[in-house]
Amino acid sequence: IPKVVRPPSLHLRRAVQLLDEGQNQLLAARNGLDRGLGQFESTHDSLNLLYLCIRHIDSVIVLATQDSVLWPAAITVARGAFETCVRSLWLVDADDPFEREGRWLGLLDSDVETRYRFARRAEAESETKVNAAAQRELAKHFRQRHDQIKVLLAEKGRAPVAVPKMDAMMKATRIRTSYAHYVQSSQYAHGTLWATWAFRGGDWDTRSGKELSGEQSWNVPLGLCRSALVD
Repeated sequence: IPKVVRPPSLHLRRAVQLLDEGQNQLLAARNGLDRGLGQFESTHDSLNLLYLCIRHIDSVIVLATQDSVLWPAAITVARGAFETCVRSLWLVDADDPFEREGRWLGLLDSDVETRYRFARRAEAESETKVNAAAQRELAKHFRQRHDQIKVLLAEKGRAPVAVPKMDAMMKATRIRTSYAHYVQSSQYAHGTLWATWAFRGGDWDTRSGKELSGEQSWNVPLGLCRSALVD
């Protein structure tokens, strides 16, 4: 376990406690869902995405209670939580169950293409050839399933729905969080210069080498996690 550089303040500890209480309330509300919804792939995977979101938020809570300087990692994880939650909401944000299934097919299509892309890249690397074959087989299996469900949806006058870009998905689902905040959080995942400000002492024109504590910067990951649970 790495040494603690700056212990979290009482305010930060209280904030993550509220976040933990919020996700517990969300899980409790899940128990009141109509169990008949389980017949649809979209509902099933929307819940799976929600569980993934909660695991991301669990990680943010652990980081916050470990050391206040871990906020850059928390921002990256919180971005994942927020994007996952938006996808979960978009997947089922339609009254027509067949519209929701069309959206699920869009996500499945993206998954298939990603597995094929991984396989093409991995096949050139001897260490990952086994993984390449496994992912190619999964992609083939999911493609067959995709095409079978596509036929059934066509009988209902529906078709696969392409997955929107993040800003369009946020607009479609009426998410209140600004897309600009999502762009800001993305810088920490992509490793841009924007994400290094704390190591310049907060002054872009100096090379002080002094790392800021970043206690206030916890507003970004905690805010994204709150949006994932509330919006």
